[in-house]
Amino acid sequence: MGDESAAYTPTDYILLNCGASSSLDSISEESWKWITDEGSKFSIFNSKNTSFASTASRQDQSITRIPYMTARVFHETFTYSFLVSPGLKFLRLYFYPVQYSGFDGSTSFFYVTANDHLLLQNSVLISLFSSEDNQAASLIKEFMVPCFKTEKLNVTFWPSLNSLAFVNGIEVVSMPNNMYVKHQDNSVSFINSKIPFHILDATAFETVYRLNVGRAIVANVNDTEMFRTWLDDSPYIFGSAWGIIPA
Repeated sequence: MGDESAAYTPTDYILLNCGASSSLDSISEESWKWITDEGSKFSIFNSKNTSFASTASRQDQSITRIPYMTARVFHETFTYSFLVSPGLKFLRLYFYPVQYSGFDGSTSFFYVTANDHLLLQNSVLISLFSSEDNQAASLIKEFMVPCFKTEKLNVTFWPSLNSLAFVNGIEVVSMPNNMYVKHQDNSVSFINSKIPFHILDATAFETVYRLNVGRAIVANVNDTEMFRTWLDDSPYIFGSAWGIIPA
């Protein structure tokens, strides 16, 4: 798989800077080109009355200006529609839960779906935004969403009653075929069981942890064209079984 990903060039790569007034100054510190969602082809089916652009009330020293200092705030259901090639897609949602035009992002209640898969819901978001374990000011949620039978990736934000929804940035990246979802003749088995377990191509995934075992952090800018972040595994090792890192 390493050789496959090393030579991989994504067929779909979209960086959406939500709430930005234009794409002219949307070059991030990583030299990535973000485009604004203002009047973009990805939200042509939505009325301007369903959302508004806003600027974050403050910039934490730990975050970058792009995409975190602007947001799209929704007071009604809002859908972004991305035209993509068939296959599994990385979907990364960027959140910076602070004040926006009198709206407190950290206490917002909403749902997020992608191609009819429920990705985030009220209780999960509140927990993520307020968790003591989440020391970072910003938050990136990564999912893998199947688009095998459609050429569209529809990402919908559903505000709860008397609440608003928001997002700062949206990233869509394709991945190699069969990287996670194999053909039907390939399967895995549970431990101590010979019963095969098939991951169907209609399955969506959420990334919880991605560890670079025995090595240091790999930033997304250094990943092989899929822009994944790999964490150092040492904070997740307990007891005396640290093992040996090869020279």
